[in-house]
Amino acid sequence: MTAHAFVAVTLLYVYCMWSDLVYRRRSLVGLAAFLAAQVSVLVVGALIATATHAWHDIGHFFTTVGAGGLTGLLAGLAVVLLTVVSSACAG
Repeated sequence: MTAHAFVAVTLLYVYCMWSDLVYRRRSLVGLAAFLAAQVSVLVVGALIATATHAWHDIGHFFTTVGAGGLTGLLAGLAVVLLTVVSSACAG
């Protein structure tokens, strides 16, 4: 398994663990609200990128970043998600 695949699988595992935590604590209504909040953030981000005509810059960033840089970005996101999950489990 390459480093990229390992980071992607770890990110998926942490995201699913986070979703399961929300479901166990808040039931189906909480999970639906959690997913709706995520979709809302993505839609608002897309609207902001469209309004500022930043799609070219976003595409340029992802095409110029190398495989190691993208793996680092995904690993950082996995660490942030894991930190949020572990702090939510402790409280």
